[in-house]
Amino acid sequence: MTTHPALDAEQQNLDRAYTLLGDDAPVDQPLVFGRIDDHSGSRYVGRQPVAAGSGNVAVVAWHDPAAGPFYETSATDLGTAQLKRILTVSGRQVIALHDEIADGSAFDVTSSQANRPMVGKVVVAALEQFRTGTIGDATATLRPEQYRIIREPAAGVLVVQGGPGTGKTVTALHRAAWLAANDEEVRAGGVLVVTPTVALRSYVANVLPCLGFDAVTADVASLYDGDASLRGRDTATETARVKGSAVMAVVLRRLVESQDGPSTPENLLRTLLGRPALLDRLADDLLKAGQQEALRREPAPSVAAEPWTVDDLVLLDELAHLLGRQAPTYRHAVVDEAQNLSPMQARAVARRCRSVTLAGDLGFSTGPGKHDSWAELTSYFAAESREATLTLGYRVPRPVVELSRRQLPDGASALTVPGSLRDGLGNPLVRRVDPDDVVPVALSAADAAAGTGFKVGVVVAAHRYDATMRYCSASGLKVGDGRDGDLGLPVTLLPADMTNGLEFDAVALVAPDEIADGTELGRRRLYVAMTRCTQSLAIFHSEPMPAGLEHLDRKPSPAREPEVEHRPKPAATDDLFELFNLLRDDDRMLVEVMIRRLLRDSLERND
Repeated sequence: MTTHPALDAEQQNLDRAYTLLGDDAPVDQPLVFGRIDDHSGSRYVGRQPVAAGSGNVAVVAWHDPAAGPFYETSATDLGTAQLKRILTVSGRQVIALHDEIADGSAFDVTSSQANRPMVGKVVVAALEQFRTGTIGDATATLRPEQYRIIREPAAGVLVVQGGPGTGKTVTALHRAAWLAANDEEVRAGGVLVVTPTVALRSYVANVLPCLGFDAVTADVASLYDGDASLRGRDTATETARVKGSAVMAVVLRRLVESQDGPSTPENLLRTLLGRPALLDRLADDLLKAGQQEALRREPAPSVAAEPWTVDDLVLLDELAHLLGRQAPTYRHAVVDEAQNLSPMQARAVARRCRSVTLAGDLGFSTGPGKHDSWAELTSYFAAESREATLTLGYRVPRPVVELSRRQLPDGASALTVPGSLRDGLGNPLVRRVDPDDVVPVALSAADAAAGTGFKVGVVVAAHRYDATMRYCSASGLKVGDGRDGDLGLPVTLLPADMTNGLEFDAVALVAPDEIADGTELGRRRLYVAMTRCTQSLAIFHSEPMPAGLEHLDRKPSPAREPEVEHRPKPAATDDLFELFNLLRDDDRMLVEVMIRRLLRDSLERND
């Protein structure tokens, strides 16, 4: 076992920084995570500044321009750096040092074999850590391409695009934190972060404290602050698509203009949806008969009992605006998974802010509509817009990327499937079981994986969600209700249409044929669900696999004999490999997890 020769000295420097900061030292996050030595001298980089007295600085905050060289230098672009060091800190103890640049040369880096980019080993090491529900080590391991985007000025619209696992959310949130620290107008005017779902809003709300700034978080439905609240969902794709279309702004304006007396947004929309003759009169030249039919809904006994959907609430927000209500405004907004915004949702965000960071991937929208270009969305915010592309996939394992790309439509752009830096735990596990066992087996495997320290997401088709939650309750299984944003437990259950932007160590995918549903939208949702893991993907099914996954189809495995004493006793490594292949898939996943943890711990000790 070897110890980095500078470990003791760096521990002393960290102790000094904590002493200088006193009671203001962070509790849950390491104070320091990096060091850069260049022509400007030596300085440490951390989450907040630490003054050393006499005008000197012991630690510069990550968003201070003085920290720039730490992020801008890399194995392929050394600049003037003599040393770039990442400190792995647990509590207040320095447990490992990684020198990506030492003595002015690239030192601790991966090779560029097989067209893989040259990246610091510490980046890979950080990615092997288990998910905690927070940004974790992302601030310490921002790549130069991310840092350049983060420092873009606030004006206009910046689109941060890239395929799964390229770090769009991390980059967009860090940009908001950077602007809040370095742009006085943004700091004074506030930041709004908008997500498409409650689940992603919960995730974002948990990571913001790690970045050291405050922001208002909202899912699309919660932007409206009137009497109505989310109670239902549009099960028909066409209904949601029509409600989100731009022509609805014209229909609603005509609706308001047709009223003789005062009214509320809720009563106006209930009237519009419940009176076919009125809808036809206002939208005859805008909506076809089938589209009008998709909108019709009998009013509930009261406003409170109305099954308001996400897109209903967006329409109510538009009506409130037309009736003269003022929405709160912000100096900058971040919209995650922005490719899912409908035109009406984009209008709702634009009423609150015109300076926006849109993060997303047009190739795989899981909303009812699909945009051909970002211009279709950016035009709602500001005349000035620009796009920045993240090209390196560093969160989703390579075997999962290769499998998920089979869900791509013909002619899809290369942007949608970026190259991946890592292998994770290897090839996805696939298990075919009897129909009655598909949910119990998947949940059992998820619970076992969670027992090793993994954060696990169990993904089912939306129509199966309620029944699965009831099964968990009846069986005494503790799972987080992902549909309501509960991501705090080791195992979280999620409907396939609410997985955008989330990530877990492992994903257990249940009945992919039900998620794909034989439609393009279903295949996009399946693709997104498959790419939510950072370590391992397991697929459990009872029916034939959907298009793109047919090669994984196999009949249920026959029951194995319980009498293991009749098998030859293993006597060599090859026999161990054969035994490994005899394991059930969920048991094999556990063995792989434990091996990976042992290897990781061994590497940390050797460093």
